[in-house]
Amino acid sequence: ASIFGSVTRACLAVSRCTGITTWGVRDCDSWRGSDNALLFDCNGNKKAAYTNVLNALNAGPGIPTDPPPTTPPPTTPPPGTPDGCSASVSVNSWTGGFVATVKVTAGSAGTNGWNVSVPLPGGASVTNTWSATASGSTGTVRFTNVDYNGRLGAGQVTEFGFQGNGSASGLTPTCTAS
Repeated sequence: ASIFGSVTRACLAVSRCTGITTWGVRDCDSWRGSDNALLFDCNGNKKAAYTNVLNALNAGPGIPTDPPPTTPPPTTPPPGTPDGCSASVSVNSWTGGFVATVKVTAGSAGTNGWNVSVPLPGGASVTNTWSATASGSTGTVRFTNVDYNGRLGAGQVTEFGFQGNGSASGLTPTCTAS
């Protein structure tokens, strides 16, 4: 219990510490259950660790009276975005492989769906995809939205990604909206 309180106070003392994560809720749900590692026992009862965290939070700096400014979502697409959609890519590479994250931005008409084509360099192949459906794995691979991320309002953004083997140099995605 004292460690939970100490960690909470330490986080509160560092301005860049924005949260603390526990890996589970009840002791019996944790891989460390025999160590009584969480804030609640197996019956869901609060433990001393819970009380120590709560006390540390209550003793810490107060909640700001002025909420932080928020940025409203874009209502128009960024300059240079075509009427349909645009796509950009960021890549994390290592010897023999890469992970690509593709950002799709809807144009002024929004989208009901999108398709992104990515020509891969020779010898490269897609091995895994998330938040999109891939057609093919080599050459020019076409990615289409999945059911939850195809409809975008004007200027809205979604992302999908894929992992691959080989080199990702020079990836240039193109987007078409439906």
